[in-house]
Order: sequence, then C-alpha cells, then structure tokens
Amino acid sequence: VLSLKIFFANFIFRFVSYYMVFVFLLLFLSGTPSSFKMSDAVLLTLLGTTTATVISLFVIVANYLFPKK
Repeated sequence: VLSLKIFFANFIFRFVSYYMVFVFLLLFLSGTPSSFKMSDAVLLTLLGTTTATVISLFVIVANYLFPKK
C-alpha cells in the first residue's frame, strides 16, 4: 500500500510539474514576436481554468492518499 501511495504521489508531482512547464511555454510563445498568437481573453481563460483544475486535482488526490489522522 505504501509503495502505491509513493507511486501515485510521484506521478501527481510529475504531472503538475510538466503542466507548469507547458503553461510557461505557452506564456513564453505568446509573448515572443512569432506566428503563435492568442488573444488575451483566450489566454486568460485557458490558463485560469486549467491551472485551477490541475491544482485542485493535486490537492484532492494528495488529501485522499495522505489523509489527516
């Protein structure tokens, strides 16, 4: 059971880390003078909703795997 908790904790950490790198790349690409353009409203909506979803997913799973006793 403990090894399964460690596996899922590592998986969640890697997933959130990769997501944050992806968010940084989107922000970087939208700020550079390239052909990649997104409107401000689309960028704010995309980043706001997905960031809230990923962070809440991390909190929910972490609380389920490591409950307070």
